[in-house]
Amino acid sequence: KGSYYEDAVAWAESKRIVTGYSEARFGPDDIVTREQLVTILYRYAASKGYDVSASRELLDFSDASEVSSYAKSCMEWAVGSNLIGGVTATRLVPQGSTTRAQLAAIIARFSRKARGQTIRGITKSRKGRPTPFTGRNRLFTFRM
Repeated sequence: KGSYYEDAVAWAESKRIVTGYSEARFGPDDIVTREQLVTILYRYAASKGYDVSASRELLDFSDASEVSSYAKSCMEWAVGSNLIGGVTATRLVPQGSTTRAQLAAIIARFSRKARGQTIRGITKSRKGRPTPFTGRNRLFTFRM
């Protein structure tokens, strides 16, 4: 209570965008994991009425089993929407911390997608699957 983020957390919680770890623990100073970030974005997108039907199974990632059950469909949406890719071609690292650079890239992609603009950054492998940044900046267009 009385913190600078109190109103923002109360709003996000009232919209079920964030829920905390339990009734008694929110963890406002905790590091945000990659799976937590995409869960927050998914819930926000759904609350705004955006299309959240995109999905891609995570079978290409050797650590897919590490995605928490609450975040699985959100991660499949984020990967299917090309908002997030693997840290490597085979590792998603869902429990890993979200770096500031990753956060900026994911938020920028989300924002552009929400506005129906072209998104730069995630390239596709020969099999048509998203891969990590390669510096080629191929363009993809999707609609929300």
